[in-house]
Amino acid sequence: MEKLYVLEHFQNHLSNRYAEEKKLIKTIQLLGDRAGSPELRKALSPVETGSDVHLDRLDQLLKRMKLKKGNTVAETADALVKEAKSAAGRKNVVSLEKDFNILICAKRIQHERIVHFQLLHLMSVALNLEFEASLLEQCLAEHQNTDAYLSQIAQNVLLKVAE
Repeated sequence: MEKLYVLEHFQNHLSNRYAEEKKLIKTIQLLGDRAGSPELRKALSPVETGSDVHLDRLDQLLKRMKLKKGNTVAETADALVKEAKSAAGRKNVVSLEKDFNILICAKRIQHERIVHFQLLHLMSVALNLEFEASLLEQCLAEHQNTDAYLSQIAQNVLLKVAE
């Protein structure tokens, strides 16, 4: 009975993850487009963040489990999107303060994504879904790498400029 509950929760969460990822990917792209620092722009680019790969993996998982793409986005994700739009500000305005705000929002988004992928990965392991666990672990690792890269940018680029 409990395993059935975990499976149902896993399927619902995975289904809705697709819609949320799409929304967060667009938001990360906006932040990257509005960043002044070339390093920050690069770190937030679709190529660096692996956006298309994440969506492809989620799509594979949904097809494999015969699930439909959900359309529910968590309130926390909506709040992060709103905050990011505010931080991104106007297109042609470039400042160190704006880049710090963009970096903070990007890291918050990454942390949100990491939490969801950690939980999905743990559930897939508990359910003995090896293929699913493997794909989710790859997404998780890439989000963690992006987060670490953003921390390096903060330390090596933005804080050096501020000195």
